[in-house]
Formats: sequence, structure tokens, C-alpha cells
Amino acid sequence: MARLVPLSISSNFAPSLTFFRNNPNATGGSPVMAYVATNGVVNLVDPFSNINAGTPGAPVTLIGAPGKGNTTITASARPSIIAFDRWLIIAWADMSGRMHIAGSEDGALFGNEVTWPATVTCLTGTGPCVTSYLNTTTNHVGLAVLWVANTGGKPIHYTLGRFPETVPWSPAGNLGNDSSIDSLGASSLPQYPQPAQIATAATYISWAGTDPAGGTLTFGQFVGGGSLDWRQVYDANLTGGQSVSHHGPAVTNVTNGGAITLAYTGTDNHFRAFGSLNPPPLPQFNSNPNSRVRRKYDDTSNFSPALAVADNGALFWAWTGTDGHPGSLNFQNDADMPSHIDL
Repeated sequence: MARLVPLSISSNFAPSLTFFRNNPNATGGSPVMAYVATNGVVNLVDPFSNINAGTPGAPVTLIGAPGKGNTTITASARPSIIAFDRWLIIAWADMSGRMHIAGSEDGALFGNEVTWPATVTCLTGTGPCVTSYLNTTTNHVGLAVLWVANTGGKPIHYTLGRFPETVPWSPAGNLGNDSSIDSLGASSLPQYPQPAQIATAATYISWAGTDPAGGTLTFGQFVGGGSLDWRQVYDANLTGGQSVSHHGPAVTNVTNGGAITLAYTGTDNHFRAFGSLNPPPLPQFNSNPNSRVRRKYDDTSNFSPALAVADNGALFWAWTGTDGHPGSLNFQNDADMPSHIDL
């Protein structure tokens, strides 16, 4: 059974998930789920807390920096959260769709906020996606924020920077001619990458396209120039048929350079996931020895799933369930989620 967060902890949107270590020498990391409460306030919760009692930790309401008046952070859509250096980084769209990013060392007080111009807004009902990537020019790990612009055609935009901000973030660029119907998903680099990990660093992004099928999965490797090193559309020409989601998919990889998992909410609201064991090759639908077959999960959602990998390589999911209105939040190890092969 999925571990249900109490119904008092619920959301009108999908959550996001990461594992965070507050210093490089810490053993393991704690899961952090970010979600928008039904009153619009962004909260964090550690679903591992009191796990033996079957209850999560108490939600922590995100508070902005003192210069912002110690006000709570509110969002109009799903937030995005990653662990980056000593920081827990969160990106969100405010009630007008304007983008923000901030960081915290304690998981409660968020500062060094960057706010994008009022002319830079996310597609209604979507939020920005923050991820880390290797800047191949400087060989340093940087941050990228990707979003679906609130303009005709729903183009995917990106901007590159550092945290805390030392130089202005790059001007917004287009991700080729790609567009999306919902927020993007992205993997991220290890929180404290070792030199060997940086040498083989890879960041993957995923989205549901605006093609005639209305959400065909698209997947690619994001590189330092803000472009895709390669991309793959999972259409009807691939073994297993077309994979379509009316929500943004999630993607993650087990440690740096490890197996990739691509997960999404199918048009029947059931979760599906598939991935490569050791990329390349790309994640496939079939039972090739170098790939994992697609699986259909018993759990359902009206929103996107969230994925994150623990230090021990275990894959975890977080999602907003279809039970209750709005749905309750769920968190579970992939190995414990009922599923079956879906060919």
C-alpha cells in the first residue's frame, strides 16, 4: 500500500521531490516533498519522519527572506525543488505566473531570491522547473530554469545561472522549436558531485508535446549551451506504441550516469514508467536486454508524478492521489508499488 500523507496534507497540484543533505559529510539524505497547500501556500514535508509510526513529519511553511517581510511563499502551480551544493533550491510561479527562485540551508527560511521580470510568465497552471547541469564551457555545475511560456504555441524557454546569484541570469532562450502542454520534468546532478561524476555528468529533461495527440512524451539530454544533445519522441513508430500524457512527465537517473527512468500519467490516469538499465541506449518500450520494459502501476493521479533517487540508489515516487478532493499526497519506494508489464 502507498504511504498516504494525512488528508489534512493535500494539494490542488502535483508535488515535487528531492533528497537533501545539509552538509557534504552527512550520511545519506532526507527526502523533501514540496507542495502547494489548498490555501496556495508552499509547504515542505519530510515523508520519512516517524516512518515507523506510519506518519510523515509536520509540514513546514516556506518563509521568504527577511528583506521580503518574512512572508509566506505562495504559488499558482506545482513548485520545483532540487538539492544544489549546500542549498535546497525551490522555483515557483506566483499568483500572476511570474517566476521566482530561492534557496535555504535549513529548509525553512528561503533567501537570495531571484524574481524574473513581470513580462516573463509561465503558462497558466504550470510552474518553472529548476535543475542542475554541467556547463561544458567552464566545467562548473550551474543551474537551469525551464518553463512553458504563456504565449501562443506554448514554447519551452530556459535561462541559465548560479546560486546564490553572482552574475545576472542569462536572457531567456528557446529550446529549439519544442513546446509543451504542461510543466517539464528534469533530472539533476548529485548534490555534492565528485570530479569523476562531473566528468560524465548528464542532465535529462522530459515534457508532453503539443502534437496532435496532445501530450506525446518527449525526452532529451540538456547540455550547457541551453540546447539538447539529442532528443527522442515516443510516438507510434516505436515498439510498444505511442505514449501520451495530458500532464508533464518526470525523469531521473540513478546516480550520475546511471539508469534513466521516465515516468508519466497515462490518459487513463494510471502511472507508467520505463527506462534504460545503462544508457545509452535510450529508454525503450520493449524487452531488449539493455532496456527495461514499460510498467503500468495500480496507482492513479490527475497530475504529474515526481521522482527522486536516494543515495542508496532506491527510486522513490511522490504524487497527488485521486482519493479526496483535492487529493492527498503519497510517497513510496518504487519497489513497493504494485505494477505489471504493460506492452
